[in-house]
Amino acid sequence: MPPVVSVVVPATLPPQLSARGTLLNMRILFSVSYNPTFEPPDGWVGGHTVVVHRGGCDWGMRGVRKRVHHLAEAIRVLRKARSFDALVLCTAGVEAFIISKFKGWFGPKHLKLVLFDVLIPRESRASRLIGPWINGADAIAVIRRGDAATLHRRFGFPAERCEFVPFPAPALAPVQAVPESDYIYSAGFAHRDWPTLIEALSQLPYRAIICPGCPVEIPAGARGRIEVRPMPPPEQGRKLMAAARLVVQSLRDTELPSGPLILLDAMAMGKPVVASNVNGTRDYVEDGVDALLVEPADVSALAQQIRRVMEDDELRRRLSVGARAKAGSLSLQKTMRALLRMCEHESEIASGECETR
Repeated sequence: MPPVVSVVVPATLPPQLSARGTLLNMRILFSVSYNPTFEPPDGWVGGHTVVVHRGGCDWGMRGVRKRVHHLAEAIRVLRKARSFDALVLCTAGVEAFIISKFKGWFGPKHLKLVLFDVLIPRESRASRLIGPWINGADAIAVIRRGDAATLHRRFGFPAERCEFVPFPAPALAPVQAVPESDYIYSAGFAHRDWPTLIEALSQLPYRAIICPGCPVEIPAGARGRIEVRPMPPPEQGRKLMAAARLVVQSLRDTELPSGPLILLDAMAMGKPVVASNVNGTRDYVEDGVDALLVEPADVSALAQQIRRVMEDDELRRRLSVGARAKAGSLSLQKTMRALLRMCEHESEIASGECETR
């Protein structure tokens, strides 16, 4: 795709129907609240005028304050969308359900709504009440293939209106050259299986730095090798990752939000990775080509694969080359093309998958 060039397009230019039945010259609002790593470009993109809105997030909020925030943010986005032809709501939780339900009340009647990376809520009375509201969306772009089945099973959202669109790998700024050290690195919050990883590491002689963001118990015999640190800011975490010999992601298989951000960071750096074979990793890597996958909660298999990578220089080199190549294919431009294509369709959202080759 050619470089994005920002130009001024008259706001009054109406959308036009192409010969293949898709809309061109649309004004599309991208609303991004929770995910600072997803940065869609403003301006003239793929034949459309794209405007990016960054709203507030609910981190640190609880109870009534949190619910009021979600409602106010949803209304704010819908009001902003009044002068647009399409709204792409990115990495949204409760707002996705509210906006899907009430887009005809506060937004323009013609507004096409595409959801990208819906944060599926836990099973609860509230989620059963508002879950069906999501059927007001025109299409959902899922970043994990398994989410399409979950949305259909729990909320009745038609599978044919879902499309797998991979989350883009980051275009990382060059990190100052850091000599590779001998340690294993692991970090993250969502649905990490720290007990399995710690037990596997305890059986091995290697040094490890883990940043769990929660209290963990390290066996007495492994405390000299396994170093527990607070969750670092993204740039500091990337420096730790850059110096690691191996990155490990031990995850629980879940339908709840668990994105591939740390995995994609590691792949963009060309780091060898060992990861759990769960929804959210298997969609981004090919076992033995750009990472090694192990079944979740299998301590023995995890320890075996960690040892294999740490002891085999050629395997690490091969996984590093494969990881960097895969990350290069998961570009922001490709993600944008897929999302814009979903907005363009006049009457039907394609059910095929976004290519990842």
